[in-house]
Amino acid sequence: MKQKVLHYPRLDTVLRVEETLKNAELAISKSELQRRLPKQIMRQTLNIILDYLEEKGWGKRVVTYHIR
Repeated sequence: MKQKVLHYPRLDTVLRVEETLKNAELAISKSELQRRLPKQIMRQTLNIILDYLEEKGWGKRVVTYHIR
C-alpha cells in the first residue's frame, strides 16, 4: 500500500543527499546517512529521495542504503 506524500523534497535537499552518498567511501545505513547530512531531514523525505535516486540510475548503491 502506497503512502500519501504530504511533502516533496526541494532540489537542494535532493542534491545534499546525493552529495553525501557520493562522499561515502563504504556502504552506510540510512541512519548513518541521516547523521552525515549537514542539515537534518524527515525520514519520509529521505525515503522519497532514495526512491527517486534508485529510479534514476543509482542502482545498487542506493539499494545498499535504502533499508526499510
